[in-house]
Amino acid sequence: MDLKFIWIKKYNEILNDLNVNFNHSGRHKFQYDTKSLTLIENENPVLNFGKKITGVTAIAGQNGSGKSSICEIVLSTTATLANGAFGYNITFDGIVCYGDFIFYHETIQLKNLEELKNKGYSLLSFEKSPFENMPFDFKQDFVRGGFIYYSNVIDWRSDIYELNLANISTQALLSNDYHNGTNYKYYNIGGLPLSSTPQGDKITPMTAYYNCQGYRFTKFYIHFPDIIPFNAPEKFVLHSAYSGSNRWLNIQSIDYSNNRWSFEKLETAIFDKIYTKHIEITSDEFVDLKIEDLRAATICLYRFNLISSISIKKRSVPDINSTWQFIVEGNNAFELFEEVESINQLLKLHGQLIDKGTIDTSLRLLDYYSNSRGYEDWRFYVIKYVYIENTEESRNLLKEFMKLEEKIVQNNDHTNRRISDYSLLPDISSGEVSYYSLFSRIYDTVDKYELGVDERENLILFIDEAEIGFHPAWSKRLLKWLLDFLNANFGNYTFQIILTTHSPYLLSDLASTNIILLKKGIGRTEIVPSDTFKTFGANIHELLANNFFMKDGLIGDFAKENIQSVINKLNGWRNLKQQAPKIFF
Repeated sequence: MDLKFIWIKKYNEILNDLNVNFNHSGRHKFQYDTKSLTLIENENPVLNFGKKITGVTAIAGQNGSGKSSICEIVLSTTATLANGAFGYNITFDGIVCYGDFIFYHETIQLKNLEELKNKGYSLLSFEKSPFENMPFDFKQDFVRGGFIYYSNVIDWRSDIYELNLANISTQALLSNDYHNGTNYKYYNIGGLPLSSTPQGDKITPMTAYYNCQGYRFTKFYIHFPDIIPFNAPEKFVLHSAYSGSNRWLNIQSIDYSNNRWSFEKLETAIFDKIYTKHIEITSDEFVDLKIEDLRAATICLYRFNLISSISIKKRSVPDINSTWQFIVEGNNAFELFEEVESINQLLKLHGQLIDKGTIDTSLRLLDYYSNSRGYEDWRFYVIKYVYIENTEESRNLLKEFMKLEEKIVQNNDHTNRRISDYSLLPDISSGEVSYYSLFSRIYDTVDKYELGVDERENLILFIDEAEIGFHPAWSKRLLKWLLDFLNANFGNYTFQIILTTHSPYLLSDLASTNIILLKKGIGRTEIVPSDTFKTFGANIHELLANNFFMKDGLIGDFAKENIQSVINKLNGWRNLKQQAPKIFF
């Protein structure tokens, strides 16, 4: 189901009486003249974007002309219905056409209602927001539709929260990763340090964001290693966890009895396998630990974490003796688990990854002791990181491991429940981060739909200035990368793409009928008619001059000023020469 049209009566200071038609697969475009909603035959598509893409619209134009505002008003009016539930954050007094459904505010005059109905459209008036009075039979057409919003800048305007919106903007993820991720929060909602239980290794929002980003980047790379347009990572870093670093492993959330204390002592016994001294460490000497002991402790800790996460999910603490046998003696999954085969397969994969990886064995323990903020045991940090070489075999192992762990631990909510975290080595450039951010967030979102967190089929993807951080050579390839990625990897979904952009390269990939070109009129934004400009295959210098309204030249102002200064001096010398008296001999 495509978003076809929105008429904005008034939104902020510049979007007034604005007809916005999006590129789509439907029969008509629309024009509202304050009396009738006129139907205009949709032209045959000039470009073929692939079988999974129903339309591509780029919104371009002058700074401050309302590109991002159009995204805001659309999402605030149409991303408000999810699985039959309705909610909204702002009232709307315009018109929205979504699929073959036209929603219009009750104060709006539509003299051609019968014509619209005869053309196959279902119409519904509303008081405050489009979906408020939607009949049950309407909803069946909407429950499979969903919205995704991406922006890679920190901007309060990206804080858009609606029922049917997956907001994967950097602004939103800074909050979502902090509140729904694996870590303990260092600050509460009011910004003050947390002091109450549960105790743990508290981190800031930025650290929580980077932890989740490492997970998304790794997950994307191991599934699509062949499409990365730059050097592959040399290693994967598998981050182990313990009850003090991962809040989904803290048994305090379900049990305050003596059984809980006995259960938590098992974790301490695992750390004893690493280093048995509990006294304060003051020596700065290095110690050499045995790799076999570190690997054994890492495997035992993962088994303990798995029981903890499932116990919290089931809200039941297991028998201590059976748990210890499972952890230390390596027994197969017991009656606590419903998916015994999946559990045993997950443990097998984890063991194979640990065997392939390396762990630092020569350590200055004072560093770990003094830098640890953990409430339980500083010794965890000795085995926190396992470094795994990037090979086809390790990628396949990691792919299966990540998917299986997520399936077992997930609790059918929107939290990022998992035991393990991940990162890539070596560090990557800011442009490479931008690439990973765009594609990994889209993949992670759709993959969660696959897991059944939400059931969706028709997705409308809003991308706000995706080219930010991209080299011009990458900007030129961006649209093709995106179309190829969506067409090749998501067989159960269709996508309508709506982008805002300042990139002439992106405009040169689209016909003018796929572009909403905004310019500042007198006190309001205006849309430039698509038949008055050409973009597809156009020279980028012409696009910069015409479509971004750069009428004052295409060179930098500093260079322009210096060139003009030289010209002025030359003209001054010429005038002096012409005015000088002639001397005859």
